Amino acid sequence: MEAKIKIYIAAPYSSDPEQNTLRVLKVADRLLEMGYIPFVPHLSHYWDKVSPKPWETWIEIDRVWLRYCNVLLRLTGESNGADGEVKDAVKLHIPIFFAINDELTAFEEWVKFREIHKKGWNGVGDGLL
Repeated sequence: MEAKIKIYIAAPYSSDPEQNTLRVLKVADRLLEMGYIPFVPHLSHYWDKVSPKPWETWIEIDRVWLRYCNVLLRLTGESNGADGEVKDAVKLHIPIFFAINDELTAFEEWVKFREIHKKGWNGVGDGLL
């Protein structure tokens, strides 16, 4: 069985936690429908309502999960946290795609390219050719 591509979604959160979480969930749902496994760090928004934790705890959890993802998808909007996740992805050699207006066109083109050139893919976070 072929490993499914795991996608970390980096996007603004703090400016409007509820709306930003809903926005990311809509993108995650599209990715899931396309056959990918999205990781939504924003879901800590709801966990934090049940059991509040310091911001650093959530960042630590997110950084651990990022290591298991094959791709980082950066949604538009100012965010120091999402920018930090991009920097972490660069250090981990994880491909980064920047969605414009939540469109996934660049990511979809990359997936098509990968299908044509599968020989370099090993299902781990080193998806660069």
